[in-house]
Amino acid sequence: MLACGATGVSGSFDVHPVTLAPCALRPTVPAQVQQGEVVRIPLMPSRSDVALSVVTVPAGAEATLEGDVLVYRPGFESLGAAAVVELEFACGGSTATMPVQVPVTGQVRWGTPVTWAAAAGPDAREHPSLFIDPAAPDVLWLYGGFSFVPRQFTVVNDLWRLDLKTNAWTKVDAVDAPLLGGGRIAGGARAGEFMLFGGQTPTNDLSDEVYRFDVTSSPVRFERVDTTGPAPAATLGAVVLDTDRRRLISFGGFAGADVSNAVHTLSLDAPRVWRAVSTPGAGPSPRYGFFAARDGERLVVFSGAQRPAGNDPINAAGDAWALDVATLEWTKLADATSDAPGRRNGCGAIDPATRRLFIWSGTPDGTSAVPLLSVLELGRATPGWSRVSTPNTPTARGSCSAIIDAPRRRMLFGFGNTVGQQFADLQVLELGDAPAP
Repeated sequence: MLACGATGVSGSFDVHPVTLAPCALRPTVPAQVQQGEVVRIPLMPSRSDVALSVVTVPAGAEATLEGDVLVYRPGFESLGAAAVVELEFACGGSTATMPVQVPVTGQVRWGTPVTWAAAAGPDAREHPSLFIDPAAPDVLWLYGGFSFVPRQFTVVNDLWRLDLKTNAWTKVDAVDAPLLGGGRIAGGARAGEFMLFGGQTPTNDLSDEVYRFDVTSSPVRFERVDTTGPAPAATLGAVVLDTDRRRLISFGGFAGADVSNAVHTLSLDAPRVWRAVSTPGAGPSPRYGFFAARDGERLVVFSGAQRPAGNDPINAAGDAWALDVATLEWTKLADATSDAPGRRNGCGAIDPATRRLFIWSGTPDGTSAVPLLSVLELGRATPGWSRVSTPNTPTARGSCSAIIDAPRRRMLFGFGNTVGQQFADLQVLELGDAPAP
């Protein structure tokens, strides 16, 4: 160093050139990532002047950057080595790309189906109602549907309970149970109580009747509920309970001469009056046989058969909508996509722990069935569909039913039929561990 005011000082200095580290990334990738699981991958750039961007993302996945950390959520379409995110990084006047391979494993998988001997449970049928009392989550209930004995479309009114711990069925005595196929069941005002609405009689008439029953009583007695007002007569629609406002809400269905997209409400308190509701803004087209499930305070609706178009008697819708049960306002969730082909009479359910709607089977043409398992991510800012890659997919069918078995982290899809086959089973979709709170 040179000192101010010093004289006669001389010396020499060694000058070393500054060598910058080459531009590089050193991602820290976990040993495995589950389908749909959010993972944070530090990229560890070799220099502080590296600029990063995401170039390509696998189908159905999401990838963003938070500084030098890649936040990645794989979709459900790829397993093993197929999930690769391509990054671009620039520094020192040059630009390069780098693939980050994420080993994705399948948390969602088909498990061992629940089957039973012919005399030990319900026979094969279409559109049975499956429901669970939240106060008794280890018991699955089944009501009615359309049996194949003595012929297809035979309306039945039997009531069964399945012990979800042992997979054993028990037939339950039911008094005054109506012969209605294709009706819908929603929870009632208290634990153990349920409401049955609509459906089709053995003479193909459509019902606008409402029944109350309590599965904690023995025998289970069905009581017709007296109502007034313009009750909708339909089958293969949807009905949900709006607990806070003590009302039932129905949507859509096959209404005989036409297909409906009407929304009606029924007060659970006297006087029990049906009211037709004019929902604000756009909403789904008239349809029946659609997928419907409860997502918190929303009714989610996907696909279903519309009015016939030309030579297409089903004319399946492909969009997804959500009805707010408080405001009765529709929100469009997703447009038609090849990842979730439109169809009618499939089966689906929502996993409330992850807010994912899984749909399976159903028919686009009245003959064939769609074997594809798809998932709609309802928790994303923009909900989107993915195909779910799973081995050992069961035989696809139409007119099936589904329900979530939350304590055992599984969904049950069962019954229905396809060409030459009728099903009395429950296919098991294992959902894996619930996300950490």
